[in-house]
Amino acid sequence: MKLFKKIAVVSVGAMMAICAAVGLSNVSLQSASAASPSTLNLAVADDFTTNTADQLVCTNGEVTLTINKNTSTTPANNYSPVSSTVRTSTRVYNGMEVIITASSNAISAISFVCASTSYATALGGSTVTGGTLGVSGTNVTLTGTGATTVTLMPKATAGMTSLTVTYGVATEPDFTIDDLPVGNVDVGATGTLSYTAVRATSPSVVWSSSASSIVSIVGSTGAYEAVSYGQATITAVMTCTEGEVTKTANITVNAGLITIAEANTIASGLASGATTAYYVTIEGYLTNLNTANRTAGSERDMTLSSVKLGSTGDNILIYGVYSDNPLRDYAIINGTVRFKGTLQNYSGTYELTSPSVISYIDDAISFATASNVSLDTECAAASVSSATWGTLAANYAALDTYAKARLTAATSTDANSAEIADFIARYILIVNKYGYSNFMGHALAAQPNQIQPASNNVYLVVAIAMSSLAVLGLALYLKKRKVNN
Repeated sequence: MKLFKKIAVVSVGAMMAICAAVGLSNVSLQSASAASPSTLNLAVADDFTTNTADQLVCTNGEVTLTINKNTSTTPANNYSPVSSTVRTSTRVYNGMEVIITASSNAISAISFVCASTSYATALGGSTVTGGTLGVSGTNVTLTGTGATTVTLMPKATAGMTSLTVTYGVATEPDFTIDDLPVGNVDVGATGTLSYTAVRATSPSVVWSSSASSIVSIVGSTGAYEAVSYGQATITAVMTCTEGEVTKTANITVNAGLITIAEANTIASGLASGATTAYYVTIEGYLTNLNTANRTAGSERDMTLSSVKLGSTGDNILIYGVYSDNPLRDYAIINGTVRFKGTLQNYSGTYELTSPSVISYIDDAISFATASNVSLDTECAAASVSSATWGTLAANYAALDTYAKARLTAATSTDANSAEIADFIARYILIVNKYGYSNFMGHALAAQPNQIQPASNNVYLVVAIAMSSLAVLGLALYLKKRKVNN
């Protein structure tokens, strides 16, 4: 049967950033009539329907192009028209994935035009499913196998300026894997995969996992369970009257809380420059803040250790932009942080990349919190004992210099810690009211509604009384003198 051919041309005025995900995304071209190419200008940011660090999508209903960040450390939209209107090519990076679909049609060929011969060589070296690649100068040609989806995973940076897809009506049986988890899952997650078959009579699917120790799956039903961290490839083989079709998809399982030593062991097993597809959570003490890089949006290079500064333990570098975390303004050395991120082996340096802060605490906050609790009852009774104050002074003396400096610099309106703000307000009031030792050496500036020290009140009463007696004595003297006259 003669296939009715359509040609869809995607002009990429920018090179496509590629990222992989378990599901398929879309980038299509405008509708094309028979023998008329359909063109989409990818140099115009408005033509992209999705523009995030994780994914770029452009579609016109016929052809869909999706770029997923996948395991790359570079955002999907890092170098493309959506990140700058002056981009004249779109780049894809190692670890990304480019997915090209033509609705339910069979892709027979794809022609890429790259920005240089070196970019063409890099793109031609991509891992590909649904076709084979050939390189000539700045052109890369993919010969399709009749699949409705073509996937490329570049191993090096490549830049494209145009993309042309040739496809026709598919006649072979096909199916899609449905109900894949969105993003990574955690250990213990369960679910059931399903499928949707097209052009298939009496279809049935058998499921299997490449790593049952990571994701186990029931072959007859598709029911799966995340057993351990890592990534497993799920294979689905559909048999039907028309033949047999095989599809694969990845399920990535995040690690829970692991030690810094365990994180380093995982990173040491990665190739240089490689990053885990899964996320890990680690906790430790900050022993290097690199304060020169704490401007919002450019925070980098913090060191997390299993022990406090001055002791020997396991260390890992926290590397990446994490401007939404609480560390930018007030983190201190020896503060305890729990981070979540991916692991990377960067030329022998083990790093937690794309970090996000799960929790933060330090000795200054802990001291303020415990001190507030110990003062609650006595403050409510307006009678803080010297013994309680002595205990607080001893606890403060036991803190390291970083926690002490944090408390000394704090005010009763501290915006970074409600616990510290509350304690400083109480501290100033108590020192002024009871005359207790100012063991923190804190500047005792007048505070709103502050209670004056009791000793000051006594001196004021005495002064008023003495003034009154002096006035009374003078009045009596003047009266007596007047009578004598």
